[in-house]
Amino acid sequence: RSGYTSVSPDDPDDPENSDGDGSGSDKNAYAKTGRISDHRHFMLGAALVILANTILIAVESTFIQDVNLRPVFAFLEQVFTAVYVLEISIRLYECGCSEFFTGQEKHWNIFDFTLTATSAVDMVSSKVFHTKGHGASVGRLFRILRILRLVSALKFVDEIEEVANIAGKATLKLCFLVSAVVFVSAVVATQLCFDSKDQAVLGGFGNLTSSMWSLFIMMTMGGAQGAVKGVLKENPNMAVFFVIFIFTASIALVSLVPAIFVALNLDSKDKEGKKADEQRMRDHQAKFTEVMDMVFAIADRNSTGHTSREQVVSAFAQLQAKCAGGDGNLTLSELDKLRPQIMAALDEAELRRRRSSMAAQASGARSDRHASEGDLEFSQDELVEGVWKQHSLTASDIWRELLHMQLDMARFERRMQDNLS
Repeated sequence: RSGYTSVSPDDPDDPENSDGDGSGSDKNAYAKTGRISDHRHFMLGAALVILANTILIAVESTFIQDVNLRPVFAFLEQVFTAVYVLEISIRLYECGCSEFFTGQEKHWNIFDFTLTATSAVDMVSSKVFHTKGHGASVGRLFRILRILRLVSALKFVDEIEEVANIAGKATLKLCFLVSAVVFVSAVVATQLCFDSKDQAVLGGFGNLTSSMWSLFIMMTMGGAQGAVKGVLKENPNMAVFFVIFIFTASIALVSLVPAIFVALNLDSKDKEGKKADEQRMRDHQAKFTEVMDMVFAIADRNSTGHTSREQVVSAFAQLQAKCAGGDGNLTLSELDKLRPQIMAALDEAELRRRRSSMAAQASGARSDRHASEGDLEFSQDELVEGVWKQHSLTASDIWRELLHMQLDMARFERRMQDNLS
């Protein structure tokens, strides 16, 4: 969303109106970049200028016949143009041409730059060349389109861009469908009526373009009755063609239009559902990482960077005591879900570590200090990776994999004993 999205005083995403850290807010953006154009007051002022200019154009349109007020409106338009040029200049200077025209907000930036440049050129040309008339201020009036940025920031049309995108796709599909129906029907009508002796028929169906226009107005406005009557008078069998055309066009306009919008709406909901699932997964992974950090921080008392099974079990006991007492940000249910996955991850890591240790001993290499007969120790990255892998598996998958590893270990130990004997 654009920089004007913070103008709503009730915006829950605003750090001044929320209880969160406002990491995605405009205040945080200003703190990170230090740009004036990212400051809340700058964006609020720009939004108010857009709104005031829109009101001015509406008032000017109301009193457009009053000759005495025209100089006043012209002067105010020049003031607004100067303010717009100043705003775009500040944003362009701070962002740089590359980021301004190719960054995340490139579409809105190009939109703003184009309208402001058109207004400035129109104002300069009117001063230099003294242009007057109905078209002299058309360029300046295009600035009213900037109200779209302000409208897109309001909560009640928060998804205006997505809605416009869906409606645009549906409209393009409808235009293609209607054009195809009219084109095919016009070719048929032209081939059947081009040699008519009736001038009304030739005017309506004498060539492809006239046939397309006649069929289009027949489909939409019920016109071209004179040409149709002439065709039917010469060839009554053409009634079958017109009936089929009207029926096909009616299906295209009446039946398929809702179908296209319904299909696009379902597709949009499916995409929204996927986005929601991805967001839930990201939130879940963030919570999972937070829990693992807390477990490892408690388990690794000496800050050695490694921890053992006993230390992890002790850390869980301490966390459960804190959760039971209402201390901390975790719940008992979250810990209960994570505990078996951590234990399974530790089992798998131990089996893998002992296997590598036995293989090293068999080859005469020195054993890893963490794979001794005592308690095995694991780093935080190793523990997190193992638990996250277990988290993505079902319980049957976990125990099946552990069983295979235990069988492999048993076979390996048997081969080791045979070699030693």
